[in-house]
Amino acid sequence: VGSPFEIYERPANQFVASFVGRINRLSGSRTGDGAIAVRGQRILGSPEIAAGEVDVMVRPHRIRIEWNGTGRVHQDGTNAVLGRLVRTTFVGDVVQFHIAVGEDELLVEQPTTGRPDLPEPGTPACLNWRIEDTLVFPKEQAR
Repeated sequence: VGSPFEIYERPANQFVASFVGRINRLSGSRTGDGAIAVRGQRILGSPEIAAGEVDVMVRPHRIRIEWNGTGRVHQDGTNAVLGRLVRTTFVGDVVQFHIAVGEDELLVEQPTTGRPDLPEPGTPACLNWRIEDTLVFPKEQAR
């Protein structure tokens, strides 16, 4: 229950986050200092979630890519994870980049304008997004 903005930006749970729009999911664990360990990398988000296993979610259009980047974690209020390009898909007005981050694969959507040369599969990528765009939920147990 809430406004469309509240439901999309701050969903109450993973089901709502997945039901309303496209979203990526990374497995992680909350550390004692409040950070989240994701595939050996450290990010920040949702400090109200207790320590333990968590799912980190971020919308594909909120992620920016630095090709061949080495990562700028926590600068200017951003999170960052390192990965490699798996494949690229053209979808009308956006390009979808599928990036492997450990065993997870993230979808990143970017406008098609100004993209004459696209990187080849295997190209290293640093994925950046604002900390406030990071949704964190307790790990859902398999049913």
